[in-house]
Amino acid sequence: QKVTPGASAPIHYSDPRAREVMGCMAPRIWTKPLRELTEETTLGFEVIRFAEEMLHLHLMPWQKWLLVHLFELRPDGKLRFRTVVIEVARQNGKSLVAQVICLYRLLVDDTRLVLGTAQNLDVAREVWADAVQLLESSPDLDDVFRDVKTGNGKEQLLVKVNRQVRRWKVAAATRKGGRGMSVDTVLMDELREQETWAAWSAIKNTTMARDNGLVIGISNAGDASSVVLAERRKIGIAEVDEGTDNAIFEWSAPEDCDLDDVTAWAQANPALGYTMGLDALINARSDPEATFRTENLCQWVTAMVETYVNPDEWRSLSDVASQIDPDSDVKIAVDVSADRKWSSVSVAGWRSDGRAHVETIACRENVFW
Repeated sequence: QKVTPGASAPIHYSDPRAREVMGCMAPRIWTKPLRELTEETTLGFEVIRFAEEMLHLHLMPWQKWLLVHLFELRPDGKLRFRTVVIEVARQNGKSLVAQVICLYRLLVDDTRLVLGTAQNLDVAREVWADAVQLLESSPDLDDVFRDVKTGNGKEQLLVKVNRQVRRWKVAAATRKGGRGMSVDTVLMDELREQETWAAWSAIKNTTMARDNGLVIGISNAGDASSVVLAERRKIGIAEVDEGTDNAIFEWSAPEDCDLDDVTAWAQANPALGYTMGLDALINARSDPEATFRTENLCQWVTAMVETYVNPDEWRSLSDVASQIDPDSDVKIAVDVSADRKWSSVSVAGWRSDGRAHVETIACRENVFW
C-alpha cells in the first residue's frame, strides 16, 4: 500500500494523494491465528496455488490473505474453523474468492458435497454458474469428469475425483433448504438478508457429521433486520483473541471515520486500486448517507432510517396541555423494535373539543415490562 490507512490525517477524495491509496490487504476486524501461518500450519498457500495454476486466476492481496487465514489448521491437521463470517463492501471480489474456496474443497480437499445458498436463489445460482464456468474454462482441468445439471433450483455440478463422485448443489436459504443432506461445505451468500434463524439453523446443522465441516457466510454490512449476521458478528468479535472455531474477517471503515476519507474507504474496499477505481467510490458517495455507509463502507447502520415525517415539524405540533376526554373511547397500541431491545405504548382518543389526541405514554428497554 502506497498510503497506509490510519497512519496519517484523513485524505479527502479530492486530494491528489487519494489516487495513490490502495485497498487494505488485512481486515480491520479479524480472528487471530493460534500460531504462525506457514505451509505447515495452513492450507491457504495450497489454495492460492490451486487458484493461480489450475484456475488461472490472479488473486488480489486481500483474497490471498483471507485464504491463508481461513484455512488455518489445528495441530491434528484438521481445519481450525467450522464457521466463518466474511464481511466486505460491495463489488470487491468476495464471490470470486468464495468460488475458489468451494472448488478447492470439491476438487482437492475431501469434500463430497458443497451446498450453495442465498436468501435469493438467483444469487446462489449466479455464484454456482460462475464457478462452473471457471472449471470449464481451465484447460488444466479438462480431464476432470463433470456433469452439469440445471433447472429451477435443481442446479448441480458433479465431478469425479479418485473414483468418488462429488457434488455442488444450489438451494434456497430456507428451513427446508438443507434438510436430509450431510454437507461438507456450506456457502451462505448475502447473509445480511436472513431475518430469522430458521434457514441458518437447518443448513448449518447439515455439517455436524463432517470432521472438516465448514460453513461460510459472506455479506456486506447488515441492518436492524439482519439478526443472523448481527449475532454471528457479535460472537466473532467477542472471540477474536480466543482459540475458537468461529472466525470473523471484516473489511470495514471505522465507525467514527470522516465520510470523505479515502484511507477509510480503503479499509472497506480491499479491491481499491486493483479492480475498483476511485471514481466508482466517488460516484457512490453521492448516494444517501445510510446507503453509502452500508454498501460502500461496510458499516452497520441501525439508527439512520428514512422518515416520512419531519421530526422538527412534528415536535412543533405537540400540545403538552392536551388531554383525552374522560368519556372518550381509548385505543392502545404496542410496538416492539425488530431486535426486541425497546418497547413502546401509545394511546389515542378524543378531546372534549372533538379533536383527536395521540400520545406515546411509555418507551422502555426490552419487552418484559
